[in-house]
Amino acid sequence: KTSTLKKGMMQQIASLAIVVSILFTNAFAVGAVRNDTINVVASTTAMAKYTTDLTQLGREGRLRENLSYENETIQLLKVLAEGGLRQPVVVNEDIEIQNTIVEQAALRMAKGAAPQGLAGRSIVKVDTANLFSNTRSLAEAVQIIDSIVNEAVASKGRIILFVDEMTNFVGSNAATANFFNAIAEGKLAIIGGSNATAYEDEISAKPEVAGYFEGILVAGRTNASANDENRQE
Repeated sequence: KTSTLKKGMMQQIASLAIVVSILFTNAFAVGAVRNDTINVVASTTAMAKYTTDLTQLGREGRLRENLSYENETIQLLKVLAEGGLRQPVVVNEDIEIQNTIVEQAALRMAKGAAPQGLAGRSIVKVDTANLFSNTRSLAEAVQIIDSIVNEAVASKGRIILFVDEMTNFVGSNAATANFFNAIAEGKLAIIGGSNATAYEDEISAKPEVAGYFEGILVAGRTNASANDENRQE
């Protein structure tokens, strides 16, 4: 009887050990999954909240074709496809014109009508107005910008960031050095938008900066006149 009792106790202890081992393993696995989830969410929140994938909008039929800026659109796609250190900057006083040209480039990429070097890539617009208006300090805005830049860098060129008012990120008024450094190191592909004066003062006039950008000048054009031309066509 004593032997039988001891045998039963040993079996119970062994069973308990197995259960504890399973529980510990599962708890560890769940913790790891939770940590991975937290890391993924943390790394994508800024991109998800403060950017818009223009190429995806094109795939969904949410961008309207506009041939008013055909030459500028072709030039923009050409600079992007070359893939060198020089990043394109659409230069015009009207932000709506800048947006229209970049949207046309994104639409062509979505349709597969862009140069082969742009296949599988997306133009993602940073909503700078929303970003700066919803942050409590410049330091917080910089942290978000750096997070977006880091995620774009991690995409290995798949994500092309479109940043209007680009001289807020490059030159003497730059809010963060991370943005320009990533461009200079060949890790970040971008499209910039700027008015002529800011482009001249903060980029063209500074040799240490100018070599990394190529201006696409939209001269003598207003969005209203371009829209009239587009309707006539």
